[in-house]
Amino acid sequence: MTNERPTGLLYLLVVGRETELVIRMHDIALNTDAITGWTSDGAIQPLVVSLHGGQESQPSTLLLNFTHVIGGTPGPVP
Repeated sequence: MTNERPTGLLYLLVVGRETELVIRMHDIALNTDAITGWTSDGAIQPLVVSLHGGQESQPSTLLLNFTHVIGGTPGPVP
């Protein structure tokens, strides 16, 4: 896994969660076209991420099932 700084944030609204999920992206610069495609296709996408907020966490690979995503947007790292 990479130890480099995050390339951006990903804000997701996921079925069954009352609040948005915010994750830090590594190794990829996301755009709305990518998120739209993954959501439309119901893709299971491997993403290198770390948790946003609270404690610092090491990046790891998350297999995200975009079938369960009902909204998402990329954002810059603050």
